[in-house]
Amino acid sequence: MTTIDLAGLLTIREAIKESGYTADYLRRMAREGTVKTQQIAGRWLFDRDDLLGHRAEMDALGKMKHAPKATRGGESDDTRD
Repeated sequence: MTTIDLAGLLTIREAIKESGYTADYLRRMAREGTVKTQQIAGRWLFDRDDLLGHRAEMDALGKMKHAPKATRGGESDDTRD
């Protein structure tokens, strides 16, 4: 039998309460790999520190989080001339 360490992991309900994100948005981030997660028995478990770090980063960006990465100082995937 495998033992799973659940320390630092949040259920989706706990993640909603701690982050303020909706369940749909949390599931999308989990599917896309935006935050660290584990899927156990078909349920997403969210790494608390990574989720809250993502939230803090988005809060710090403010309206800039909707700008292209090139505008924020990151690399852009845009290859148009």
